[in-house]
Amino acid sequence: MNSLLVALAVSSTFTLYPGFVAPKAQVEAVRDKGLVLEVIVRCPVGTGIMSYSKVDKQFCTPDWTCTRSMQKAIARLCK
Repeated sequence: MNSLLVALAVSSTFTLYPGFVAPKAQVEAVRDKGLVLEVIVRCPVGTGIMSYSKVDKQFCTPDWTCTRSMQKAIARLCK
């Protein structure tokens, strides 16, 4: 039973690094946490983190604003 729980916990986390392959990409990394994706974004000054809900199909920024447009969410995150 314990090994099954560990396997489920490990398999639900996946990280993709598109920024490593394409240095000019806005998305630096994507981390799959089950129903939510954690998206790490390159901003002109620094880095920001936003989430994407697979259920609601919306990108949400740390200030609790959500939109279906990734570009609008990035613009709000990096302002």
